[in-house]
Amino acid sequence: MQYQLSSITADRFVNSLSKKWRLSEDPSQTIDGGYFDTFDWRLYLAGYALFVERSDNGFSICLIERETGGILALAEAAEQPGMLESLPSGALCDLLSPVMEMRRLLPLVTVSGRRRQVDLLNSDEKTVVRIEMAETFVDLDGGVGHSLPLSLQLTPLKGYEKDAARLMKWMETGSEMGVGEKQHLDAALEAVGRRGGDYSSKLNFLLDPLDRTDVAAKHILLHLLDTLERNVDGAYDDIDSEYLHDLRVAVRRTRSALSQIKEVFDPGVVERFKQDFAWIGQVTGPTRDMHVYLLKFPDYLNSLPPNYQDALGPFHRYLERHQVSEQRKLAKALRSKRFIGILEEWKGFLEAPPPKKPRPNNAGRTVKEVANARIYRMYMRVMKEGGVIDDDTPAEALHELRISCKKLRYL
Repeated sequence: MQYQLSSITADRFVNSLSKKWRLSEDPSQTIDGGYFDTFDWRLYLAGYALFVERSDNGFSICLIERETGGILALAEAAEQPGMLESLPSGALCDLLSPVMEMRRLLPLVTVSGRRRQVDLLNSDEKTVVRIEMAETFVDLDGGVGHSLPLSLQLTPLKGYEKDAARLMKWMETGSEMGVGEKQHLDAALEAVGRRGGDYSSKLNFLLDPLDRTDVAAKHILLHLLDTLERNVDGAYDDIDSEYLHDLRVAVRRTRSALSQIKEVFDPGVVERFKQDFAWIGQVTGPTRDMHVYLLKFPDYLNSLPPNYQDALGPFHRYLERHQVSEQRKLAKALRSKRFIGILEEWKGFLEAPPPKKPRPNNAGRTVKEVANARIYRMYMRVMKEGGVIDDDTPAEALHELRISCKKLRYL
């Protein structure tokens, strides 16, 4: 059973306990660790919290059910966790494998403090309830520590459940305890100015249907630009393949918006930035291709009989070398004056206030009116192209239909 006590220190809690129960305390241990998750919060969104702590043999890893605080898996590792293959085999890896997939675990927030174990004793000096307390601080810049709620793990010994129930009732009714609902991870994130799930590559807008179309379009495009920018450093450092993937999706959606949301911006501006983002798509493509080939390589192997699988070894080594070469080119492009200039000028255009008298035909119309018309027109194209598909349809026609469906989805 987990508790978070927001209004009391470990010393005061032990002192209050000692007035009602006999106690036995073990020597305290230091805590040096922190919470980890992927860049896009895959563990958090799955209901997990992952606490990684330095130990004598490397790192202790604890997977926690975020809402209840219950421990789901424990593991020891020689190195700090990163990609899935860095995790030791067992329950921890089995639980995280379908959640993490190809993403790397990254440190979210650093936590330090001390851990104390106190045993509640009965009149026979037997332990009836074991309490593990974690008094922790978030390490902030400048050496300042932000105190987190006192975390308690209560473990009743078999046959003494009534004693544990008395303890829990005492804690929950004690006004000085400050039993809180905020989970330890959320409190730590709040201390560093973050919240769980504060990044997502998905589009989730609540637009006012009566807004001007140029205003709504800039709102959407600024969101896409923010997604693009937040993934640049990860793509440059090749932390994992999904940084580049999300960057390219934001670029592709931007290009689609410039093409599909017609007569909203000045045609010269639209054409200029369409070419700029086409260039970004071009320079990021080869590295992404290598990522896809390497990610799918296990499938390539499994498609062959076992006695032929070794024959793909040279091909795999070639892909790895080629990926390194393309990554160097990508890194150079992401730090180039052209790339930086495109983003700066695009941001300047999007953040500029809309003109009082919009010139393009659709700029001043409501976003609902323009969106309905564009979506309906693309829907009719999909229906027309799909209506002629039969067993003899050439591949090119199917490809065109897929492109139209993707445009409809983006709209």
